Amino acid sequence: LSQHVAFDLRRDFYDRVQALYTNRFFDPIRDATQQYINLQRATVAAERIFEILDTPQTVQEKPDATVLGDVRGDIEFRDVRFEYVPGIEVLHA
Repeated sequence: LSQHVAFDLRRDFYDRVQALYTNRFFDPIRDATQQYINLQRATVAAERIFEILDTPQTVQEKPDATVLGDVRGDIEFRDVRFEYVPGIEVLHA
């Protein structure tokens, strides 16, 4: 019985050591893969942003347009309502 317990303890120890070294090997690979995925997502997001920024302006100012200057004031909403689901208001101002 004591030999069987010793064998189980030894096997458990080796299993834990193996798991430790396996994690130490694969964790950097997993981290590098995650960084690559993040880089790809950032690249796609940047392409979308630059596509929007590169869109030509469709509204042209008139040559005799009045310069507006500084604008000050408040924005007031009256009788504004919004529903995601009919009958359940999420905004009522």
